This record gives sequence, C-alpha cells and structure tokens, in this order.
Amino acid sequence: MNGSIGGILDQLAGQYKKGYRTSEFWVALLVGLVQMVAASFNPNQTLKAQLSNLTWVGISYILARTGLKVARLASSSRVISSVAGSSSQPQLMLADAAVASATAVAPAAAQLGKAYCWPLKPFDQMHPVRAYLNDPRMADGSRAFHFGLDISAPDGTAVYAVEDGTVDMEGAQNVAVIATDRARTFGYWHLVPAVKQSQRVHKGELLGHIAKGWEHVHFAERSAGEYINPLRSGGLAPFEDRRPPQVQRIVCSRGGQEIDPNKLSGAVDVIVEAFDRPPLPVPSPWADMPVTPARIRWCVTKGNHVVRPWHTPIDLSTKMLPQELFPVVYATGTRQNHPNAPGLFRFCIAHTWSTGLIADGGYRIEVEVSGIVHLMHGVRPMV
Repeated sequence: MNGSIGGILDQLAGQYKKGYRTSEFWVALLVGLVQMVAASFNPNQTLKAQLSNLTWVGISYILARTGLKVARLASSSRVISSVAGSSSQPQLMLADAAVASATAVAPAAAQLGKAYCWPLKPFDQMHPVRAYLNDPRMADGSRAFHFGLDISAPDGTAVYAVEDGTVDMEGAQNVAVIATDRARTFGYWHLVPAVKQSQRVHKGELLGHIAKGWEHVHFAERSAGEYINPLRSGGLAPFEDRRPPQVQRIVCSRGGQEIDPNKLSGAVDVIVEAFDRPPLPVPSPWADMPVTPARIRWCVTKGNHVVRPWHTPIDLSTKMLPQELFPVVYATGTRQNHPNAPGLFRFCIAHTWSTGLIADGGYRIEVEVSGIVHLMHGVRPMV
C-alpha cells in the first residue's frame, strides 16, 4: 500500500512540474477541497467513521483536480448495512485510492499518432472482434490480461501492415512491425508469414495469412513498453459501438461466500458481474461471447445523498494492466471464454470494504459500467 500511495504523491508532484504552479490553482484546490469535505459531512456518523470518509473525499478531490480522476461511467443496486465500526477503516479507504491511481491514468503513449486502418481488407470498414484488451486469460494455473484484440476472420485470410515500419519476428507465426518513428510496435500473431526479419514494409503491404486453426489475428499495439488499447480514440478506425454493456449481478461476499444483504456486517467484498458485447457479430463457435467493459465505478447513496463518493477502481480502457493486478480486478469465479462456452467476468470493485464506515440503515450501492463508447445504467434491488 505504501508503494501505491507513494505513486499517487509522485503523480501529484508530476502535475506540479507540468505547470500547476500558480497560486490560483492551489487556492482553487484548497477551496474546492473544503467545499467537498463540508458537503460530505454527516453528523450521524461516529467520529472515526466520519474521519475515514473525509479522508477519502479529500483524496478523491485532489486526484480529480490534478488530472487523475477517470471518466464517468453505469448499474445500481440496493444493500442494507447495519454494522459496528472497524479499526481498519482508514487503511481500507487509502487502499481504494491507491488502486484507483494504478488503474485510472492513461499513459501518454495512448495519445500517440493518428488513427490507422484495419489490418484486414476492406481497410476502411470495421471487422468482428471476439476478444478485447484486458479480457481474462486463465490456463494451467496462470492468470493474465489479454494484451490485444482478437480480430475474427477465416483461416487463410490475408493480413496487412497498418503503418510503415521494419519487421521483427517474435515467433514462427508472430510478426511485429516497428513503426518508422519507433514510437509504436504493432503485433500480428497467428500468421503464416509472407515477410522476413528486418524487412522494410509499407502501410497496406501483405504480412502473411491467418494460420490454420486460429480463425483470428491477434492484433496488438505497444508503446514505451506498454500494450495500449487499439480501440481507443486515435487507434483503429473506423470503430463504432452502439450496444451498451450489461450488468448481470451485484453481490457482497466474504471469503468467497455470498452474503444476504439483509445481514451485512463487518468487511465485505463488493463484486459486479458485467460484460460488454462486440459491435459486430462473430461467427460460431465464438458467437455471443462477452468482452470486458471499459470502466466500472461505484458509490453508496441514501435517498438523494451520496454517502460514499463515486470511486473508479477499475479502468480497462487505455492500456494492459500489470499481471499482479489480476486478482485485484477479477474476483474468484471468473471464467474466460472458450469455444461454445461463454465466460463469466466477475469484477471486484471493493476488497474488504468496511460497512461500519456508514451508520446503520438502508442504503443503495450504485454501480456504473461503461463500454468504449456507451454508458449503461440499470437498477437491481437487493433487500
């Protein structure tokens, strides 16, 4: 946790170095912070719980004003809480903030360059995508985030370079092209190559054909050592998604066991089962498979009042997350997609959240889930 908090402070210092040096900025930050804390004050809470809540509000506001707050997102649910306080409350809230900073900041590399065409013909049309960046990959005990897109196409389909560059063979069937400006590397996996190591290629030049048995090309984009999302703005074009993501369930659990929302007490995990769908249909046996949504955030409300401020613990939209975050993002019970067997994506939006941070009574957990383009808001009662 200390390393994560240190990362937040480093990023704040970085924002200062980038130009937030004027007295107006710091005055506005202080005034806004006081206003946020005052608005969130709840005299019905214990002093300990109130201090924990104000700590979180302060951190949230500072992150937002310094450019670390993520985009707004949507689904909601109701939960009943009646619990005593916990000695670990302040640490829990700071841990939430640390996870947010680790997953919510888009790297500068994600903004590089202009949009590029698809690696399949026709270049100026969308193609079916059956797997997204950061989808879960689970096999033989390993757990990892998917590091690109799986663009669906029949075996033997020709695959072409999206930018000029130099070929770097990453495997017998894995072709990479280092862009001419060396700012990005594009990967095209599962090909029977038509190029050789160190060969110069131009945009639109044939790289190879999809190898037998794969029925897709794995397409990836890497910059400054990080895999970034080809579906972001400034990546693959055209790309349009008119289908909203879906929220299946919102549950609270402890030790892997679901808890009756009428009997919540102590620290609980808050888990959301949610998914997005690719905008174009994918052929069997990969039809109607889920893909990861872009972002997930949540808050706790009571009537029209926000008791626990909006917080975005999961942002999968811009870059591949570090492997060590897999058990932080994906909850137990998550399954990846297999042929004719859709997976189940379970996201842990809060680990050991102490319900004692709020006074006894009836509350609502609101969860918002967004796709690359769209926002989804649904309501499901838990009473």
